[in-house]
Amino acid sequence: MLGRVESIWEECRRVGLGPFSYRVAREISQRSGLSCLMRPIKEFRDDYFLRKCRSGTPDDPDEFLSWWKEQKNLFFIDTLDNYPNHLNRWLEEGGRGTLYNTAREACSGRILAFRGWVADYGSPVDWNKNPAKGNSWPSDLHSLRLLSRSRKEEHGDIKLTWEMGRFLHIPDIVRAFFLSGDEELIQQLFDQISSFETLNPLHRGPHWISEQEVAIRTCMFVLVLSVLRNSQTLTGSKTQLLFRQIAAGAEYCYKEIEYSRQCIRNNHLIGGALGMYLPGCILPWHKYAVRWRKKGKRLLLEALRTQWHSDGGYTQPSHNYHRLSINYLLWVLRLAQIQSDEDLVEAILSRFRKSFDLLNEMVDDSSGHLPNWGPNDGAQFCPWTSCEYPDFRPLLTSMRYALSKKRQYQDGPWDEQLLWLWGEEAVSAPVSPAPKQSKRNFNVAGLHIIRRNNDFSVLRCGPITSRYGQQADQLHVDVWWRGRNVLIDPGSYLYGDPSFHDWFRSTHAHNTLTIDNESQMVPYRQFLFLKWPNAGLLRMPEPPRSIIEWCCGWHDGYRRLERDIIHIRVLAALRKGGWLVVDWLKALSSGRGEQLAQRWHMADGAFSYSNDRLDLDLDVGTFSIVWRASDSMEARMTRASDSPVDGWTSRYYGRKEPSPTLTLQATLRKEFCCAAVFGDERDVEDADLQVENMRVIIEGDTLVAPNVQDSVKP
Repeated sequence: MLGRVESIWEECRRVGLGPFSYRVAREISQRSGLSCLMRPIKEFRDDYFLRKCRSGTPDDPDEFLSWWKEQKNLFFIDTLDNYPNHLNRWLEEGGRGTLYNTAREACSGRILAFRGWVADYGSPVDWNKNPAKGNSWPSDLHSLRLLSRSRKEEHGDIKLTWEMGRFLHIPDIVRAFFLSGDEELIQQLFDQISSFETLNPLHRGPHWISEQEVAIRTCMFVLVLSVLRNSQTLTGSKTQLLFRQIAAGAEYCYKEIEYSRQCIRNNHLIGGALGMYLPGCILPWHKYAVRWRKKGKRLLLEALRTQWHSDGGYTQPSHNYHRLSINYLLWVLRLAQIQSDEDLVEAILSRFRKSFDLLNEMVDDSSGHLPNWGPNDGAQFCPWTSCEYPDFRPLLTSMRYALSKKRQYQDGPWDEQLLWLWGEEAVSAPVSPAPKQSKRNFNVAGLHIIRRNNDFSVLRCGPITSRYGQQADQLHVDVWWRGRNVLIDPGSYLYGDPSFHDWFRSTHAHNTLTIDNESQMVPYRQFLFLKWPNAGLLRMPEPPRSIIEWCCGWHDGYRRLERDIIHIRVLAALRKGGWLVVDWLKALSSGRGEQLAQRWHMADGAFSYSNDRLDLDLDVGTFSIVWRASDSMEARMTRASDSPVDGWTSRYYGRKEPSPTLTLQATLRKEFCCAAVFGDERDVEDADLQVENMRVIIEGDTLVAPNVQDSVKP
């Protein structure tokens, strides 16, 4: 009982008393049924949108369409006259057929879910279906009655159901329509939208639970409305259908956004605010437009003040969520420029400057990939290029253009996002890549990168800045070698599968050390850890002659254990080639010896290993690891294990792939030291590596463990 009270108290302290109280009150309201009474289910009537428009708006659908076309276009997409020519240039051979087939499949209910795998929702679409389990959420219940624990266990991860209702397959259909001229694609899309409206009245079913999901759907409907403005395929009845859904989405976000503002305070808030600001800009004749726009703008400015770190990092420790929030803001930026909301424009650009710096330092330019750091739930708000989901080049070149009117990369498919956002002038802008540095420390974000030519390594070490979305990953190391992410961060996979979710967010799923099979933090709720560690960099002298650059971090996540254990790690680029990682562990109190485990999760390939060396054969060559320790370490390999969960990676939400994992186990007495060299076969064969107690000798240079009592916080 005492432990439970302590956990609730720590949760309250981490969340804040105000948000904690708000959440408790919301839970009581939902469980009592009061929330359902206050948000009655409403069918969408023909006059739902029109009766809230200003006097003089035509009721007849065809007259309404003619009237609307005479109004000024207040969206950032004006004309796509030359779009097919550009698209033909950007799509690789066979890409046009692939795009058309993807669009045709989406019209039949088989969409590219999370941009990584095909999910079949049936034709006609079953809007409540979980395509992974094959069952469906109840279609007759109020939305707020759906998320009980028993229903989650029965129906699985609700994100898999939301994916169809987001309508993020719309860009595929629209792009294919402009390329092929096939009007049947548009008709089938509107059949889906009409079906959605009929079968998903307001506040009923799974698609009216989250304001972020509603906002994404609203934005996609605005996209359809705008790009088809001058197309004969857009009829009066279709126009009114879209406006009904856009207005309903805006009003839903207006009434439901407070939960995100109080209790989540991340991308949900930005997405929901966009879901108000956008309709407020493009529907100025709606009687609620002013309040949508004002509240949306106010919350966007609030989020810009509170969700970004001084070094460009984002409140959620995740490159995926960082990109999602910036893609939301790219839409806001373009709208704000048209609306002359200069304060909002400047606030966005000021965040872009530092965020671009951080993301550009982390990217592998040959692939556009970043380390798979933090929660990765497949969110991709602007899927309107042929680039793969993990490719950040569309985002980076858009940010670069927003800041400087220059492009980050030479001509390529990533430029398509520029065309959608800024039009013709952007895709012909001069190319001027921002440079990268050999070493950068982003101390608040907790990311530290060392580069050698095109290879680089990243050390994760820094403060916990968010209660949601954290992973227990202090002192995790990513290594990029010959354009491949060879030592990897596994990602997320599925939030709705407890065994896999708990593993993917745990310390076991990261390239760092565990003690007695414990994570560095204590898992509590689905997206919350307790017992947060302190962590940071130690001040280091100039590196010795054998090392080009280095950095050293520490964390005290295991001080909660009996013997007050401190973990310190050095990451270094060796002058002869390859990378060095040194781990020091020290128990500050007496007691029994704990079992420690060091893990290295790798790109999939054939491997061989012995007591002190591993060779991994990849398409770019053989990547090797050698290790030494102050005490004996037992090596074992795991790949694609479900019980216990180990040896997996997930680049696309809902899809997991094997990842060979090397685990080195030993017993921690009072002190422990181990070191490893990574690189090609020559790098590890030439490495003169020895470990003596708490000293590491590399190429004749001696590295000594810092005095942890003097170096870290008590």
